[in-house]
Amino acid sequence: MVKLYCPSLWKSIHIDVDGYLTPCCIFIHNDDKKDRLEDIDNLEDYLITNHDEYRRMLINGEWPDGCNQCKFAEEENRISKRIDDMVDMDLFKTDPEIVSLEYLQLKTGRICNLKCTICSPVCSTTLASDLLKKGEISKEYYNKLNKEIEWASDLNQYKKIKSTKGFARIDIAGGEPLLNKTHFKWLESLTNKDCFLIYNTNGTIRPNEEHMNIWKQFKGIRISVSIDSYEDKFEKLRVGAKWNEVLDNYLFLEELINNEFTDSSLSIVFTIHSGNVNDIFEVYNKINQVTKNEFSESISINYLYYPEEMAIHNMQQHMLKETILLYEKNIKKLHKSKLKNDVIKLYDSIKTFYNTKKVVVNNRPIGPDHRTK
Repeated sequence: MVKLYCPSLWKSIHIDVDGYLTPCCIFIHNDDKKDRLEDIDNLEDYLITNHDEYRRMLINGEWPDGCNQCKFAEEENRISKRIDDMVDMDLFKTDPEIVSLEYLQLKTGRICNLKCTICSPVCSTTLASDLLKKGEISKEYYNKLNKEIEWASDLNQYKKIKSTKGFARIDIAGGEPLLNKTHFKWLESLTNKDCFLIYNTNGTIRPNEEHMNIWKQFKGIRISVSIDSYEDKFEKLRVGAKWNEVLDNYLFLEELINNEFTDSSLSIVFTIHSGNVNDIFEVYNKINQVTKNEFSESISINYLYYPEEMAIHNMQQHMLKETILLYEKNIKKLHKSKLKNDVIKLYDSIKTFYNTKKVVVNNRPIGPDHRTK
């Protein structure tokens, strides 16, 4: 038995776009969609009294069903969220195995200005409005989605989010979090700001002076910009975003962090899927031409698991073969770096998918396959 440990299960609460509480931002298990922030008085007590079953399973070396994305990544020798989060273990104020709320994963609702092809109306108000106009979702469903995010503009709901020990890190995403003004008011109201803020943004919005001044009150800020392709292809994947504007905003944030913040960083998250798996080398080239920082050490590959039809492990055989050949040609052009290591691991996974392709029924591989949910 190999004992497993995950900061999300011992130290964290995830607040989803709809206000539901789950163990982690990538934890997929419908049975856990039962408690909402609006119905909970004390998040610290909630963490202690919930998810005990999952903690016991990990201690016994078993993966809970909802942890399938991390299990999948680790079995393919790629970096999982679980492993990535353990890099920051030294930030916590208590022993790792003491259940203590010190790590917050916060989605600030569905407010978003883009209609990304990998997204859904559940995570984007703009996409939901577009689908309503096209008649692809009902008015009833549209209204239900809007009702579910009323909490995200209610400061009193945010004020329930507190920790006796103080948060060591607060991960903030959306929607597009920089469009949610209420969460900035909540950040300003926190009495203990000795923590890191970690943002995931689509790169279309620049923080204003007021928001930057709030950020400066914290220990540091780490900003990840979602860039999944380049030029026209980027705009087709991130519908509503403009490549040149996002690139300019990236350089603005780079200048800001280099000159006005300490213990802070800027990075790119490349959410990789069947539609852009061949673009990562050109994205590297495009941004490396303009950035002042060492870009290859600040890009993370986020493996898209859902929707399953866009996942790399469900690509057709001839497409996988083309990608393998492209990677073999381009990997050697990358100098030794974190990016090169990650791309090599991804390349190894792609070869595995090519050599052990499964029959797919209803977008799920059949048989004893670790890629099933």
